[in-house]
Amino acid sequence: MDVYFLKNNNQDLAFFPETIKFLKIDTNTKNLLEDLKNNATQKKICSKYKLEIKNYNDLMNKINEYAISKENNNESKIDTDSLNKLVLNVSNACNLKCKYCYASGGTYGSEKKLMTKDTAKCAIDLFFYRFKKIKYIQIFGGEPLLNFPVMKFICEYLHEKFDRDEIEKVPGIGLVTNGTLISDEFVDLINKYDISVTFSFDGTPETNDAMRIFRDDSPTSNVILKNLKILKEKTGEPNLIEVTYNKSHIENNVSIKDIVSFIKNIDKNIDMHITPVVSCNKSENEYALNDLTSFIDSVDDLLVDNKSELYSLLQRYILAIQNKTKQKYICRAGSNMFSVSASGDIYPCFMFTDNNDFCIGNISDENVLYSKKFNQSLKKFCSYDKRQDSECRNCFIRNICFGCLGQNLCQTGDAFKTDRNICNMNRAIVEKILIKMSQMEDKKNS
Repeated sequence: MDVYFLKNNNQDLAFFPETIKFLKIDTNTKNLLEDLKNNATQKKICSKYKLEIKNYNDLMNKINEYAISKENNNESKIDTDSLNKLVLNVSNACNLKCKYCYASGGTYGSEKKLMTKDTAKCAIDLFFYRFKKIKYIQIFGGEPLLNFPVMKFICEYLHEKFDRDEIEKVPGIGLVTNGTLISDEFVDLINKYDISVTFSFDGTPETNDAMRIFRDDSPTSNVILKNLKILKEKTGEPNLIEVTYNKSHIENNVSIKDIVSFIKNIDKNIDMHITPVVSCNKSENEYALNDLTSFIDSVDDLLVDNKSELYSLLQRYILAIQNKTKQKYICRAGSNMFSVSASGDIYPCFMFTDNNDFCIGNISDENVLYSKKFNQSLKKFCSYDKRQDSECRNCFIRNICFGCLGQNLCQTGDAFKTDRNICNMNRAIVEKILIKMSQMEDKKNS
């Protein structure tokens, strides 16, 4: 019996990790579940709780409805003919110098370089030859709009391949930008090719201007917010804002709720991805967070009722609990997602760019996606799942948690080992969400 207990004031809750179900329980039921968790025998249970065999069986049937998954335990095979995401890093350069940048100002520690049209074409052709379907292509950087001609070429070339019946469907096209280089030509491109745009902006002008600055040290917020308004009016984009939560927010008493409120006041339809700053060396990064309490507190601050305005971290956990959605991987980098650098090197994810230990090869090799090195890398990333980690196997959120292999590599030195501070944060967040959901259910039924 796998069960995890929580307490909501004087009310006990039981959460069953295998089924992702939870329910309110009284003291007697909690004691019974604890005995079952400790592998108490039928004889002991019947004696202790004065149960007849029939009553015991009826009780176990009811408990098993919550505790035991009825799914087929056979793992479905990964679809090696389809790719969820291909990232094209069209610009190994950036016009900003964000103070916490994990990518060394967009260069990833190497020379500044822009992807050529030939490299983009070769990457697209190679991956479509290896995979019959690519769901999504993300244009990335550095700052991708520094290489607008290649960005435009990618959009045009994908549609040309579709028109020639070389691909079954045009992938969704997305772009992550710092929002400072918006032009009329870019607006036209978004509308023509239905590009999904993400802005990077740190939540409020004060904190954004402390972190995200131009090369001449001038602030960026006025430019970004002006461009955001223009783009929204002309294209409906951006649909997402990425916020890097860092020590500057803490020092300026800017909570995650403050960030959500500010952005929703700009446009209530914009979603938010708010994440702690990625730091490869916390002792040397003055903006790294030593305490992730702000993310835990955001549950109480934001999850008020079914109409709450949330951000992606909370939304994903809520949906996983509501839909009973299991996932054995914390991240699909290297198994269902790949990235191509400006130089044509292939990595499991853009966060691995220029890390020679994870370079799979270069697109100049037409057989690279069938090579021994590629297949070994694919096997390694496909075979890894959370159950290989002893702490994960015993964690009550093991079936619904998620993370970032690139962040792992940066913070722990091992792509397959999560920083335990992140684990503790996620567990605390899920506990609070379960309690809040129980409270909302009580309110709904009262």
